[in-house]
Amino acid sequence: MWKIYLPMMLAGAVAMVLAAIFAEVKNRFREVMLFGIVLLLTSLVFMGLGQEQNRLIWFVVALYFFFMGFNVFEPIFPSLVTRSTTSETKGTAMGVYNFAQFIGHFVGATVAGALYVNNYLIFLLLLAVAEIWFFYLTLSFQNPEKKIKTK
Repeated sequence: MWKIYLPMMLAGAVAMVLAAIFAEVKNRFREVMLFGIVLLLTSLVFMGLGQEQNRLIWFVVALYFFFMGFNVFEPIFPSLVTRSTTSETKGTAMGVYNFAQFIGHFVGATVAGALYVNNYLIFLLLLAVAEIWFFYLTLSFQNPEKKIKTK
């Protein structure tokens, strides 16, 4: 199993670093988020192929795309949270962000487990709906203005 997960995590880490650099240095948060969404949607296609053809290789390919897409968002969201607040409220904003992230992990894992046990196709449908919603929100998102640091 490590022969599958180790390269997958390395690919996700490379995607994360490149996405963070591109978003922060070039101020292209929107484009990076759209790229992450495309990776997640691609993983859905391969998950569907794996389900339909009952072939493990499609699930492995889907996991590669999923981990790369998911890891694209990991460095971007905290950066956007801190950019959207004042210096006085950054701690509170990050606390609320972290709380929401942990609640999301709990609810996501619980719902995914329940849906997997009951019906895998419902899981894919809900994931597709979430992707469409997230894609819509990202299209309406504007890149934040860079703050000039003063000494």
